Amino acid sequence: MANKLIIGNKIPHKYFYTKGSGESNYGGKGLPYEAGSYDAALTKAKIEQCNMMFYTSLLPPTSKEITRVQGLKTIKWGNVMDSIMAIMNGTKGQTITASIMVTQLYDIKGKFMGSFACEYAGYGSENNALKTLIHDIDEMIERRGWGTPKNKTKLYKMNTTTKGYKFKPAKFHSETLKIKKRFGTSLSAICFTEYNNNTH
Repeated sequence: MANKLIIGNKIPHKYFYTKGSGESNYGGKGLPYEAGSYDAALTKAKIEQCNMMFYTSLLPPTSKEITRVQGLKTIKWGNVMDSIMAIMNGTKGQTITASIMVTQLYDIKGKFMGSFACEYAGYGSENNALKTLIHDIDEMIERRGWGTPKNKTKLYKMNTTTKGYKFKPAKFHSETLKIKKRFGTSLSAICFTEYNNNTH
């Protein structure tokens, strides 16, 4: 009887941050950014050799950040790269921003539950992104049943909810581009390099 390999849910273990922006004067009518400015942004972020796959927004409590240099050393041509990524496209004259804010969450007993990322893609500055992301964080906290912030949410500080949960918007990662060519793309990403497997 042949041996069987049972693989459970992949649990992200190590990750790194990267970002990039790019421009191009060329692009097809249906996909004006894909092979031009988006590829240029991937190249600046140094993940252009990867097949990108996109997650939603959760970082397990056991996951660990590694440096960008360490993360980039793991890349092989054509490998699949899972990521949480904010992407913004635009055209000449526009200012575009792609941002990620990672927030740490603690339960009512102070145990670290994990982190979640909120992504922003829009026009304007990083200050615009921060204002939007704070609202996104507050809504996610409430939507998931953790209460509402007792006071105005403060960046990089521990905040408390009405149900006793604590959360800290801990890391802001962003890329802004003033587009000079026909097309432009900005991206900000969390890229996963290693996983644990849950087979139980």
